[in-house]
Amino acid sequence: MVSDRPGHGILFGCTSPARLSGCERGRRIFFERDFARRRSDASKLFRGARLSRKEREKRCANWSAKALFVLAACCVATNVGAYSFALSPTEWRAWPAYCKARYVTTQVGKASQYAGLVSRSASELWEERLGKTTFLHLHHGCAGMIWIERAERSAARGDARSGFELDQALGEISYTASRIDKDHPVHHKLQVVGARIDYAKGKKSAAYRALERLVNERTQVSDAYSVLALYLYRDEEHLRASQVLEDGLNTVPGPPAEMHYFLGLNLLQLKEYSAAATHAREAYKQGYPLTFLRNRLKTLGYWADDRAASADQSPSR
Repeated sequence: MVSDRPGHGILFGCTSPARLSGCERGRRIFFERDFARRRSDASKLFRGARLSRKEREKRCANWSAKALFVLAACCVATNVGAYSFALSPTEWRAWPAYCKARYVTTQVGKASQYAGLVSRSASELWEERLGKTTFLHLHHGCAGMIWIERAERSAARGDARSGFELDQALGEISYTASRIDKDHPVHHKLQVVGARIDYAKGKKSAAYRALERLVNERTQVSDAYSVLALYLYRDEEHLRASQVLEDGLNTVPGPPAEMHYFLGLNLLQLKEYSAAATHAREAYKQGYPLTFLRNRLKTLGYWADDRAASADQSPSR
């Protein structure tokens, strides 16, 4: 589950130990190194010491400039740190549209190959839809979505980097989740990512609880239904997985092909072949790429090619 508290000791928007050092350094420069001098100056300034008006204004301006410098440096570090990786074309295509819209507004995104793929008006529209606060902090959560995908792929290969990638994912989503409304659909999306992190770390019970809660609340985030159904499928709970997906299809507006495909897989295991074929056709109609379900239904005789199906449905002469 996504923690309600910021992860990795967030300081001025920095979320990971590696990026924390930069902000910590700035913080110490501003708040500690010159503390004695600033206290002395403040004492003179605010306790009636004989300083000229020009000198007082100069010192106040210097303090303000330092504060702005530290805060600005940390904000830049936040934008850069959230995307401390090269975003591949495949990852870009798989990203939600709102993540793309936020990415191109960051310093890293503006300098990337994807900068011209989302218009300024589109980004502004997403900011209006999601709300300014959510849009402002969104980039970390979106980075976490990339990290969890990488972590799952690494784990499947037996790559030891998966542990680091899971920690990165957790830090990023925790930053965003702690700063936005818990009822916001983006927060629900991040809770799904949090459940995937728990599952990957062997905390299956925690993952199931988080996903079941979202499903029971009738969230409109399709990932909650698909991921829960996937885990149930792995545990051979095909009936329950089918029920979850049917609930999702009745709840999520314009449900994605993935939900139809997963439902077809579970119905196949339950030997409900005709129903499986119906959902498989809908998935492939939407462009779902995996062919296992179709091939299996063909072998079982529950899949006719499109030309044969059209011939069967045409009127006889």
